[in-house]
Amino acid sequence: MPGRKYVEDKEIKENESWGCAYHGDDGNFFSSGSGKPYGPTYTVGDTIGCYLNFRNDDKMIFYTKNGINLGIACYLPNNLDNLKNNLYPCIGLRSQDASVEANFGCKKFKYLSKFYLTLNFGA
Repeated sequence: MPGRKYVEDKEIKENESWGCAYHGDDGNFFSSGSGKPYGPTYTVGDTIGCYLNFRNDDKMIFYTKNGINLGIACYLPNNLDNLKNNLYPCIGLRSQDASVEANFGCKKFKYLSKFYLTLNFGA
C-alpha cells in the first residue's frame, strides 16, 4: 500500500524511495512506512485532494476531504531536489471492481483549497 516504506530520517539518500499516503480505510497517514492518525476515513463518493507545496520554505503536503482542509500531513524531505523530478502519484485499492477518477489539472478541480489559492495567487 502507498506510503509503507520506512526511512529513518528526513534525509533521503540518492536512489532511495520516499512516499506518503492518506489511507481511507482507517484515516491514518503513512510517510515512508511510519503511520499516524490523520483524518477521517473516506469511501465511495468522497473527493480527496492532495496538495504539494514546493513554493515556500514550508515544503509540505496536505490533504482535503470533500473540500475541507485536513491540515498538514507531513513536511517534505530536506533534500527535495533529489525528489522534485521523481515524484509519481500512486493510488492503492483493496476492493475488486473499484474505480478511481484522478484529475491532475487537465480539467477544473471540484474543490480549491483557500490555502492553495493563497500560495498560488496571493489571495
